[in-house]
Amino acid sequence: MCRRLAVIMTAVVAVLLLPAAPALAHGSGGSDATNFASAVQGLATADADRNPVGSLTDPPAVTWRVLANDALLQVANDSGQELLVPGYDGEPYLRVGPQGVWENRNSPAVYLNADRYAQTAVPDGVSAGTDPEWVKVADEPVHAWHDHRIHWMAATLPPQVKADPAVETVVQDWTVPFTLDGRTLAVTGQLRWVPPPTWSPWLVAALAVTSAPLLVALRRPAGAARRRAWLRAAAVVIAVIVVIDAVHTVDDVFAVPATLTQNIVAFAQSAIFIVIAAFGAVKGWRGGDGAAIAVGAGGGALALGIGLTHLATLTSSQVATVLPVAFSRAVVAANLAVIVSAGTAAWFGREPLPDAPATSGAHASGVTP
Repeated sequence: MCRRLAVIMTAVVAVLLLPAAPALAHGSGGSDATNFASAVQGLATADADRNPVGSLTDPPAVTWRVLANDALLQVANDSGQELLVPGYDGEPYLRVGPQGVWENRNSPAVYLNADRYAQTAVPDGVSAGTDPEWVKVADEPVHAWHDHRIHWMAATLPPQVKADPAVETVVQDWTVPFTLDGRTLAVTGQLRWVPPPTWSPWLVAALAVTSAPLLVALRRPAGAARRRAWLRAAAVVIAVIVVIDAVHTVDDVFAVPATLTQNIVAFAQSAIFIVIAAFGAVKGWRGGDGAAIAVGAGGGALALGIGLTHLATLTSSQVATVLPVAFSRAVVAANLAVIVSAGTAAWFGREPLPDAPATSGAHASGVTP
């Protein structure tokens, strides 16, 4: 039974880890943790070529925001007038007005903006010169999209960052033009590189906290009592992390705007590993055959399925979260560190092998009397 449970748990964890990589994103099409920070600076008037020429002295009731560090540009139009955002070739791309949001399916920007790195192919027949085909995509005058003018698109770091990655620096100033009530305007912003933090203190602290209950269990006398105490201590640690992981998973869903399907997928990816860990915690607390394997598999599910897939939260300066960034870092560090306490408890908490049955000298020597 113990061996069968070990095989099943190992297989389940291994299979579920295959699609785990996308958990780096909440559905926004890019990592929710980065060292780039993009921010809106203001509104400006623009010339016929849509270049900003001066500060706007009478800003309209339009709010622009950058979401998920540098991934999404959002506009909320409460002016009562229709706002038009052009695509990269100047073609009509978005209409945001009192009746909702429409996008021009014949604008190449619709497809280029479908993901963070413009990897979606533009269909044949779609071009900036094609007559617009407007499709309503929202009922409220609010919309967010991957505008590639506001973030760094290259796979390599900017030259000024390569020169000294430890120094915060301006990567680029950006401009996104728009038209409102016949006026040509622009929203301006800046993309900055913010050096990554030191991640080791988080992991050291998490190792200390998750290992402390196991050290308390060492006060038990050696033998079955200590083995059970080790497993129960690890089970408690895993159970606590399961609870904070549930909170962290909900935060993942709300941190970045995404479709219902994307939110379901992101939630399910984490929930599967949380369920495996919860089973390990319950089994470890109850003890019995397979308890050590269940604890080890539960800790492994958290470390590999949650910790590693969110590793960038520890190694990046910018994190998309509704809750304090410190909470997200602590959660990821705890998920990584628990593999040590769970693995140790699983090893020392396993049942000892039974003694080999006694055999006569004749049988031992292979001689049949």
